[in-house]
Amino acid sequence: MSDRGLTRREALRTGGAATLGVALAGCGRTRQSYWDDPPSFDAAGLADVTDAAVPTRPDPMPMRLPEERVAALSDRVGALLSPIPDPLTSEIVPNGTIRAAIVDAREAARDARRRMGDLRGDAPTLSVVEAGVDACAQAARAAGCWAAIHADRDPDEVTLTRSTALGRMDDLGNALPDAASGPQAGVVAYAPPERWAGVTRRRRLVTPGAPSAAANPLRAGRATCDLERTRAQAAVGDDLRERYVASLSDPVAVAEPMRAALSALAPRVEDRFRAMHEGDTERPRSYPDVDAYLSRDVPRDHPGRGLLVDAFGDFFDFARFAPVAWPAFDPPHPAWTLRATHRSLATLSAFDAIRARIDDGDDLFPADAAAVADAREAALSAVRALVESEASLDRWTAWRLTPAFSSPDETFASGPDPDRRAVAEAFGEYVRIEAVARATPDATASVVDALGD
Repeated sequence: MSDRGLTRREALRTGGAATLGVALAGCGRTRQSYWDDPPSFDAAGLADVTDAAVPTRPDPMPMRLPEERVAALSDRVGALLSPIPDPLTSEIVPNGTIRAAIVDAREAARDARRRMGDLRGDAPTLSVVEAGVDACAQAARAAGCWAAIHADRDPDEVTLTRSTALGRMDDLGNALPDAASGPQAGVVAYAPPERWAGVTRRRRLVTPGAPSAAANPLRAGRATCDLERTRAQAAVGDDLRERYVASLSDPVAVAEPMRAALSALAPRVEDRFRAMHEGDTERPRSYPDVDAYLSRDVPRDHPGRGLLVDAFGDFFDFARFAPVAWPAFDPPHPAWTLRATHRSLATLSAFDAIRARIDDGDDLFPADAAAVADAREAALSAVRALVESEASLDRWTAWRLTPAFSSPDETFASGPDPDRRAVAEAFGEYVRIEAVARATPDATASVVDALGD
């Protein structure tokens, strides 16, 4: 048996990428299965464990998206979708694959626009932005695919040309980071548009020259989707930057403090990543060996090990592409890099906290509903502290963590006797949320100290 076709996470679950062959050959650290003798779980009272409300998602951004920009995003969706007949029947588009692609993209655009409308008011700025940008992008996907199958329509005219869209995003990226009330506020304010600029820069390497150059209508739709996303993000980013700078009573330049902070943090970040990899890493891109990271010998399907495998997968996929402070690395987007570095410091500390519990003999499987309630309340308490914090980086993490309760909450609210493996995974999510939330204030203190803020 070979490891071809296995995902990186699946390889980790079966013994770690570096030791997969050994594990499959029967020479791993342990062959016992955790689920050969499933642990008992007393579900009495389970229906009440999710009663406590999750904290309202905070808004860490120091500015709001103007109502006129929200309205413009909604109007843009309508304009993009207007040429497409509704309903779109097989008589109009005989090809079922193309017809389904247009209909699905149109519905995704409408759903995102409804979500944006529902979020207006006191909803977090980025939640509104994400919904609005996604609505425009999906509408452009439908419009581009529709235009590509009509001789009298031009998919290149659905949205901006590639050069214009990329040029606008470059202009936004070059203007950042702008002035702020202080370095930490600048990190939170400018990291999102810097991330958009960075992702766009990477995506341009695989984006076709024009939608009309695509090989088929489906690819034309994807091309218009990418270009419209870039257009919408650049427009929103400009609005957010201008609105924020105009609101400042005592603006300060923050670019140099950010770069100095990255230089100061880089050796510490490198040390933390090297400790995860036993010293063998050039950049924070590869997955560490889970079994080497743990001191306790546990089965491959152990709940705690499974939690670390999933957590490693999520985080190292993030660290692989996000800029993180590193010696001799001069990032083009310092706010985005500092935010990614802050997340990295908190997450690596969270991993250590989870490892300590496993090494101390905790299987991370709850004995009963009371244990689930305790784990959930511990996670809620840790996130509440971030929501109420005066540090914008703490509130940023709370914005990121609050939606993570939905999946485990759904598991425990689904019925009186959930599957034992589902119990283990959901319980582990509470453990992970708590660990990251509790590690965040120290990560924030490190970044703020480096910023001199």
